[in-house]
Amino acid sequence: MKRHPRNSFSAAMQKGEMANMKMQDIRKIAVTWGVDIRIGRSKKDIIRDIQIREGYSPCYATKEVCEQDCLWKDDCLRLSRSMV
Repeated sequence: MKRHPRNSFSAAMQKGEMANMKMQDIRKIAVTWGVDIRIGRSKKDIIRDIQIREGYSPCYATKEVCEQDCLWKDDCLRLSRSMV
């Protein structure tokens, strides 16, 4: 299973701090993975594409409970719960 290339972006962008990440930071990670970041793509779509590249299911903001341990988990669950 692939994992994010930690050396390609700041160590400050660790799990738990993703909720505070700006779209500009998400785009930097997306570029590292070769994900399409053209204007008009939503945060959800870009993160789901990154999840696929990381080797995870593209489930960002679709579940209230998650067994995966990806970078986006905290932000994802917070967003999913607020949509209920």
